[in-house]
Amino acid sequence: PDSNLDSSAFHMLLKLTKVISEISLAPIHLDGLAIKHLFVTQQQFQEQFIRHYSNAFLHQIHNLLGSANFLGNPVGLMHGVGEGVYSFFHEPAKGIVSSPGDFGLGIAKGTGTLIGNTTEGVFGLTSKLTDTVTKGIEILSMDKKYQLERAMNRNQKARNVGDGIVLGARDLGRGLLHGVTGIVTKPFHGAKKDGAVGALKGMGVGLVGAIVKPTVGAVDLITRTTQGIANTANYISDKQLLRRRNPRYFGVDRRLYEFDLASAEGQLLLRTLDNGVFHSHCYIFHQKVAENRILLVSSRSIIFVRKALVASAQSSEWTTEWEISMSRLIKPVKESAVKVHVLYYDDDWKTAKKSLRVENPESLPSIIEKLEEFGSHILDLPALNNR
Repeated sequence: PDSNLDSSAFHMLLKLTKVISEISLAPIHLDGLAIKHLFVTQQQFQEQFIRHYSNAFLHQIHNLLGSANFLGNPVGLMHGVGEGVYSFFHEPAKGIVSSPGDFGLGIAKGTGTLIGNTTEGVFGLTSKLTDTVTKGIEILSMDKKYQLERAMNRNQKARNVGDGIVLGARDLGRGLLHGVTGIVTKPFHGAKKDGAVGALKGMGVGLVGAIVKPTVGAVDLITRTTQGIANTANYISDKQLLRRRNPRYFGVDRRLYEFDLASAEGQLLLRTLDNGVFHSHCYIFHQKVAENRILLVSSRSIIFVRKALVASAQSSEWTTEWEISMSRLIKPVKESAVKVHVLYYDDDWKTAKKSLRVENPESLPSIIEKLEEFGSHILDLPALNNR
């Protein structure tokens, strides 16, 4: 028992250390090393090289420490405000030498940059501080499932103030729901696992969660709202960084292959579907079967998705219509040139089926082939399904 307590305390300390050590966009600039007429030994060169960059890094250590999230990234705030002040004076000065019209545009641009950078910096600092507080408090909940859910939700960033309010209200509602239901569910699951001792532990976790989770949800509302305000300013100032292409696809073997657009699109669909529920799955194959329907095959599931009726700025425009676990897959059975049944075992291990109709008959043979090929392949690799 003592060793278990020591282990839990150690893991909690590691999580707190991780929270404190998070750093955002630290501006580290190391001067280059130029050596003329180099006539030294390899060891002397290595010593000179290491000494130069060690000293250069030490001179930048204040930027690294000042970019810590638990401090709110004050270096980022100062950098943004400084850039805004420079633009406020520079843009009108640049425009006045051209024409009165450019001078007016310079005033507008400079003022907009100053207001945008200041807003982004101040509210960004606030959101980072409150986010660090919630990350620290959530550790006290001692609920790994709850912490994992929050970690996945944090991947959704508020692009504007509207997103911030919506996501903040959602997080607050989830915090209240988890806190209240945990009083009942935690003792029940604890008793089911470890009997009376587990029930007592679950009661303790549930009572702590009843305080911690609503508190985290309330602070999340502030974090999301301030994050949305900061990103609204960033969006308006047209400084938002957008991807030129989707993230590269890595196969189940994790090898690096030549970039493939279709695989990258399928992987992105899998990882963003239903707020990241399938994020840990490995993408295998996908095929558009109708205008608003896609068949998606992962390392663990066959997923039939459709266009969502309502899609927020942060969620995928697709949603799951049905899903079959690979561990329950039997085989695909073709009914006609445009229709196939996917046979599987239901929760009672009775044979069931899901029907799939395609608009293009030419795509059906390849779908059946893929289902048979990848289904049998994955069923032979139980280690992959457990990843």
